[in-house]
Amino acid sequence: MSQQAAFNKLVGSRSNELHNLIEQWKSGRLSIDDLGDEYYDVLRRGHTEAYTLGAKQAGSKLEPSVLQTLAEQHGRAQADAEQEWLDGFLSDLESDKYTDDEGKVNLSRINNRASMYAHKLRGTANQAFVDESPNDATYDWVMSGTEAHCNDCPRLAALSPYSADELFATPGSCDTECLTGCKCFLRRSDGVPSIKRPS
Repeated sequence: MSQQAAFNKLVGSRSNELHNLIEQWKSGRLSIDDLGDEYYDVLRRGHTEAYTLGAKQAGSKLEPSVLQTLAEQHGRAQADAEQEWLDGFLSDLESDKYTDDEGKVNLSRINNRASMYAHKLRGTANQAFVDESPNDATYDWVMSGTEAHCNDCPRLAALSPYSADELFATPGSCDTECLTGCKCFLRRSDGVPSIKRPS
């Protein structure tokens, strides 16, 4: 299985986990605090796996045990970095933000927001792709398809190529206006692409 196929499977799996946790909370089987703890764990594991896949896509020469330790460090750091947004999500769930006038919870809107957390795994995978590529590599920011783009991505593409030190964002990292909806990818100077957004 290619790293891209494995990543697509990862996003689907983690999305399903997050949606199932929402169902458990809605049915009263999980408290809001337990939901937060479980969500954090899914994000931590997801970012760990995403970092590993991105490093492998780059052709990392690290020993598997070393790569695993590095990926776990990145996974925890990224989950920690998302804690503020996760706390906001939990607060919104406890309020009436996702409840209609008849008192029914709008699961569709909740799950759409949950899916954004899963799609943000691509930012971690693409950071690993850059981290584990050769030091002298450069990267083109490539806009995929003919869909409408945000204001940031055409500028990022036009300024290509970048060295690793010049890249302040990676596709999917939520550092562009299109957030996790970004369909761009990086193409390394030897032609190897970074992880792309699952279709």
